[in-house]
Amino acid sequence: MRAIILAGGLGTRLRDAVPDVPKPLALVNGEPFLSLVMRNLRRNGVDEVILSIGHMGGMIREKYGDNFEGARILYSEESSPLGTGGALRKAVAMTTDKPALALNGDTYLDIDHSAIMRAHLAGGSDLTIALKPVADTNRFGKVEVEGGRVISFREKGDHGPGLINAGVYVINPGLFDGFSKAPPFSFETDFLPERLGALRPGCFIAQGDFIDIGTPEDYRRAQEFFAGI
Repeated sequence: MRAIILAGGLGTRLRDAVPDVPKPLALVNGEPFLSLVMRNLRRNGVDEVILSIGHMGGMIREKYGDNFEGARILYSEESSPLGTGGALRKAVAMTTDKPALALNGDTYLDIDHSAIMRAHLAGGSDLTIALKPVADTNRFGKVEVEGGRVISFREKGDHGPGLINAGVYVINPGLFDGFSKAPPFSFETDFLPERLGALRPGCFIAQGDFIDIGTPEDYRRAQEFFAGI
């Protein structure tokens, strides 16, 4: 399996806690967070990773080179910020023969990547989205599903239990065909809402732990979480 990891963000909210490295290289219990993400992928059968890099991307290249624990590493580099959508579209252009996993380099989801890939291949859509049940969707925004398909995204602020976008996808090479918006643009807020009706994305419910390091508070939580495992 192949995976694309978006690792080129500016990491503005985390900069006070981790000022001197790109956010995916922030140390969690002595290891770069990106190593924990890629090791999780390796456990689930991923043997090729495309790292989408930008801000301080040279440090990521220097750290990993062309191999991580047996997985081949390729790089998709943005010379100027492309947004999550622009960066993903650029990386997808490197994978033309089969679906690929796509995920963020600052989040960790305990998920069976082989299982979501199988669900994607069986579902017949160009996109499958991993969804996570949570007690309160207020911080993340709520995702509504019907008949195994994602039908709407609600804005943040909707309290109560529900499903959230866990930031792990399976995408077909032609996902961005016909979408001409110039970067920078967001995959989550620009691409997905506009293309939702045409794509009818499949969904995969992930019951495992979801960790991100987007803010100093979340970064501290990640230290505690990984110390426990």
